[in-house]
Amino acid sequence: MNEIVTFTNAYDIGLFLSAPTTFNLKYALPNKLFEFVQARLAVAIGPSIEMRKIVEKYDCGSRL
Repeated sequence: MNEIVTFTNAYDIGLFLSAPTTFNLKYALPNKLFEFVQARLAVAIGPSIEMRKIVEKYDCGSRL
């Protein structure tokens, strides 16, 4: 856990795509989103309602 952000920082973009085929996937707010932000990556997300709220509120990524 202590190395996730440091390791991830070597990349350019954090991409999280998941089809909203279930209730849980539609409203997913995975830790990966926060790890991407902490690693200072460009953030791209799919159609998750909760991730979209965070990305739009803090202007920290783009919705695909």
